[in-house]
Amino acid sequence: DSWLRFPSWLSSASSIGDSAAADGSMTSQEQAKREEVRLCGEVLKLFHGGVMLLDEVDLLLDPLRSELNWPLGRRYPLDMTGPGGHGSRRRPRQSHGLRYTLPFDLLDAIFAAATGCLEIAPSAGRRDAQAALGALAETIKEGRRELKLQVAPHLVLLSREFYLQEMMPRMADWAAVLIEEHLEGGLSLADLRALLRHPSPDASMRQLLRSMSQHARKVLNLTLHWLHSLLPYLLSKIHRVSYGLLTGHDLEVACHDKTTPLSRKILAVPFVGKDTPSASSEFSHPDVTIGFTILAYRLNGLRERDVITLLKVLLDEMRSESTQHYHRRAACKAYVDMVIKAGGTVRGFTEDGRWIGDIKDDEQRKRSESMSKVPSQQSLSSAGEAFENDDRSRDVWPLELLDLADHEQTRLVFDVLRHSPTAVRHLLEHHAFLAGTLDRNDMQLTASGQELAGQQLFGQCLGFSGTPNDLLPKSMGACVYAEGDDGKVLQALSCIQTVSLRELGAWSPLGVLDAVAKARSPDGKR
Repeated sequence: DSWLRFPSWLSSASSIGDSAAADGSMTSQEQAKREEVRLCGEVLKLFHGGVMLLDEVDLLLDPLRSELNWPLGRRYPLDMTGPGGHGSRRRPRQSHGLRYTLPFDLLDAIFAAATGCLEIAPSAGRRDAQAALGALAETIKEGRRELKLQVAPHLVLLSREFYLQEMMPRMADWAAVLIEEHLEGGLSLADLRALLRHPSPDASMRQLLRSMSQHARKVLNLTLHWLHSLLPYLLSKIHRVSYGLLTGHDLEVACHDKTTPLSRKILAVPFVGKDTPSASSEFSHPDVTIGFTILAYRLNGLRERDVITLLKVLLDEMRSESTQHYHRRAACKAYVDMVIKAGGTVRGFTEDGRWIGDIKDDEQRKRSESMSKVPSQQSLSSAGEAFENDDRSRDVWPLELLDLADHEQTRLVFDVLRHSPTAVRHLLEHHAFLAGTLDRNDMQLTASGQELAGQQLFGQCLGFSGTPNDLLPKSMGACVYAEGDDGKVLQALSCIQTVSLRELGAWSPLGVLDAVAKARSPDGKR
């Protein structure tokens, strides 16, 4: 435990100064920390004179399987996520939230092209945006035919080369529409598309980029990073295998554990296997965290706890607009909009989201006449009753009349909004990404498993493994393979005294495992 606290203690101990130690002005806590640092130094000196023995060295030294990130210093909001921030007193208004709204719109294009459902992106109505989406949809169909993409359990990228050559140019056209207004007229749409596709500008383009504002260059860098690096990485991972949200028992345990950070409860976390989240790890890269969180909510849907949080956020926003009538308030309009887009209706509002008080008399009369023509309850067929019951199950109370303590009301809203992209976006942009979960520290110490074999700890390191693997630190030299091992393995597998031949006929993986488990030697002893 002392070793885990060593980095921060070393920082505080070095800032105390020798003068404070000499005149005895240190507090008892500072003296204890200074003594801990001294003892850790003695232990480290002992390690330097020893030899480290590592079993299963290929697993221990794999930098992708063992990584430690230790944040230090003050925490600041991530750039382009909100007002204020480290290094600048004021940020351009148009940059607020772009760090997560841009990936949301980029991934929305992927979902739209794969499923044909586009619900969110505000620029989707433009002709050039529709052309980009149509081309992307055709590219995804081609990728499925060529087995470069898989659609089960969801769209998964199988070939990075296919993405860079075929999908990325289509995504660049879509991204150009999204960020054009953020560049303040610095680039034409054609030049922007070309730059996003091939980020190797000539001399004249470099000069033009230098003349652009800092905000515009930030937007360009962020977009290029997403198009060329982050998107192919995120799309190659499988939901609930490599990443996902905490659900069920895992979520309950996290909520009852006071030491669990809020980010693990509401953002995506790494998974170590199918439906098995890591015990305490989180993604260290903020943009990877944002991307996986958006994908996890879109693929998993909102949890009941998330819908309650969303309603609380909306109610707080509604109460802050106390001078407006309820149906005029932005929060109530947002609530009605997400319910209507999810296929539900709000009492007191029409099927297209208009408040009934705003409907003209002629239209109200026509609506009343059409409703009076509905057959009576006695003449309804069983199919009609089922349809009416289903229709009533999508009819929710208006926001101002919702009682969060009423489980029946909240469950009805959950059933309607669970898979609503609009509801997911409102929750993430108004709560999850603004609750301090994306804040970053001034400094961070980073290490991987390969540090174990470096000279920082031990003077000499020896590793053993039964798996052939050359992924070793340079300080350990080349891997030395035991001579004759491969031959012995082949000899054992081809020896009739060790193995026997059995024709299975029709077989399945489970049947093969069952046959191996039940196999016995001829004498029956083993």
